[in-house]
Amino acid sequence: MRALCQQIETALAKTTDGAGAWFALVDTAFDHDGPPLTWPSAHARIYAHDRLAALAEVSPLLCELRTAHAPTLQREVLRLVSHTAGRPMLGFVQSRLPADDLARELADVAAVSTADGQPFLLRWADTRVAEYLPQALTAAHWARVTRAVQQWWIVDRRGELVLLALADPAQPIADADKPIQLTDQELSHLIAAGEPDALTQVLSEHFSDLLPREGRAELHCTLQRLCALARRCGVERFARLQSLAVAVLGTRGALLDDPKFEPWLQLHAHDEQGFEDALALWVESAEEQPA
Repeated sequence: MRALCQQIETALAKTTDGAGAWFALVDTAFDHDGPPLTWPSAHARIYAHDRLAALAEVSPLLCELRTAHAPTLQREVLRLVSHTAGRPMLGFVQSRLPADDLARELADVAAVSTADGQPFLLRWADTRVAEYLPQALTAAHWARVTRAVQQWWIVDRRGELVLLALADPAQPIADADKPIQLTDQELSHLIAAGEPDALTQVLSEHFSDLLPREGRAELHCTLQRLCALARRCGVERFARLQSLAVAVLGTRGALLDDPKFEPWLQLHAHDEQGFEDALALWVESAEEQPA
C-alpha cells in the first residue's frame, strides 16, 4: 500500500504552473454495500443534475487534493488508497476548472447514447473501463471526454498507477453542444472489452470456488483470451460464454492451450441444443488423454 501511495504522491507533485488543481476521482458505485468515503475538504458529486440526478447516490466523486502541503497530501492519499482497498474505483485528474464546473463537464460525457438513440452510461470512473476507453472510442469522442483535464491517472487492476493517453491537442473534438452518440463500432468495442469483467461478476456470484483468491489480473487475462477465442469461433450468447468460462477455469486454463479445442468450438459454436453437455463430454475426454 505504501509503495502505491508514494507513486501517487510523486505523480501529483509534478504539477506545472497553470495546469490546474488535482482531484481524486472515486467511483462510489463500489461502496453500495459498505461504508461510503468521507471527505472533509472540497468535493463534488458528478451525477447531481439533469438526466443523471436519479443516480446521485452512486455518483462518482471529485475530491480536491491539497497538493501544496506534502503532509496533508500524504494523509489524503492514504485515506483514498485505504478506502478503495484494491477495488477498481480510484483515479486522479488534473483540471483548470473548479470542482463543480468539472463535475458538470464530466457528467455531460457520462450520459451518452447509442447510434439508435438508446441511453448509455459511460462509466469512465470505473478504472477497468477507463483503461480501455482511449482505444474503444473514436479520437474525437475521446477528445470530448478528456477536454477538461490535463492529466488522468488510474490505479489499474494490478494495483499500479497508470497514466491514460489523452487525445492529441490538435485532434478535433466532437460537438460539445450535443451528447456523445456512440457509433455501432464503439459500442461493440465497449461491450467486447467489458466481457471479461462481466464474466468475473457472474462467476463470483455462482461459481466463486473457481476464482483465485489472488491474481485477479491473471484471471482477467485468461478470460480475455477466452472471449477472443469465442469471438473468433462465432459464439454470441453470453450464457454460452459463461459455460465456456466455467470449463476453462475448471481446467485451470489448460483448455485454452489445447490446440484441438478451437476447432471443436468452431464446429459446435452454433449448436442450438446440447452445447453444455457436449462441452462437458469434450472436457472429460480431454482430461482422460495421456499427457
